[in-house]
Amino acid sequence: MNSALRVVAVPTADALLERLTPAERAVFVLREAFSYGYREIADVLDLSEAGCRQLHRDGSRRIGGPRVFEEPGVRRRWNVDGFMLAAMEGDLAALERILDADVVAWTDGGEEAAPMVGAREVARYAVRVLARFGEAAEMRHTEVNGQTALIARVDGRLVGVIVMEIVEDRITALWSVLNPTRLADVTRRTPGAE
Repeated sequence: MNSALRVVAVPTADALLERLTPAERAVFVLREAFSYGYREIADVLDLSEAGCRQLHRDGSRRIGGPRVFEEPGVRRRWNVDGFMLAAMEGDLAALERILDADVVAWTDGGEEAAPMVGAREVARYAVRVLARFGEAAEMRHTEVNGQTALIARVDGRLVGVIVMEIVEDRITALWSVLNPTRLADVTRRTPGAE
């Protein structure tokens, strides 16, 4: 009989915060402890609002921050279906209700070089992207790197992938892959994408 006792060390809040850079720590504490908005944090720290969002995101990931990740099943599918339909119809108001106010979207190039931030800007981008696919596009759900994604095909050819992070019933981040070279890589690595 093995009577060895397994001891697991649980880091304290101080130890977790020590994992962050000084800038990440400042943004994280102002956001989580004092509920400051990103604009307020940017003003206090003399940083850009987008930079504060990124510092918070990086810090949260580094310490395994207080995030509730994607809910399986019907609610997640409702968000994805709602996003897809609203974007295809050009319904900015409906998209803004689905997107988190601080949503961030990245693309693999093209007309958007920097990340897009905020529900209004990301909603407009989503409408442009889905319009680019056209009415002939076949859209379906899948997973890419463990995240919810939409795959768009035209005449059986993969033309786009939009990966989504969904937290507490809101889409908080989007990554779109539209570059044909990168799409070929997605097809090779993602089951069901071919």
